[in-house]
Amino acid sequence: MKKFIFLLLPLFLLASVVSVSQQKKELPKVVLDAFAKAYPKAAIQSYSSVQNGGKLRYEIKSIDGKMFRSVDYDTSGILTMCKETHSLNELPRHIQVAVDNGYRGETVDRAVVVTQDGPMRYEIYIKVVFDSLGVKQDQ
Repeated sequence: MKKFIFLLLPLFLLASVVSVSQQKKELPKVVLDAFAKAYPKAAIQSYSSVQNGGKLRYEIKSIDGKMFRSVDYDTSGILTMCKETHSLNELPRHIQVAVDNGYRGETVDRAVVVTQDGPMRYEIYIKVVFDSLGVKQDQ
């Protein structure tokens, strides 16, 4: 039985590599070129094709320094959505003040700047911990 498993493991690993390389082939050159031009220092972590509103989009997840970024492009290489993680102190001062006034004493887990169809928006994720009885716990 152990020999059988050891024989299957290389086949599984080969299938994984083939799957990743096939995925790269599915990403159009125009999308890769647009991404490379917009984010020349970013390292691509993963990408996939997704249906969004009945339209084909390509999602690319990357790391650029300490920043995680997720972007969507349409089939012609036009950016349709961008989400970038930031620390709270990297956001505009008025956003920092609003978070401090509304959530003083809470731990900000992450801040995401979203650009899509209109004005930029800021998603602030607050970490709140409760015990099994629903009592809020100090972090």
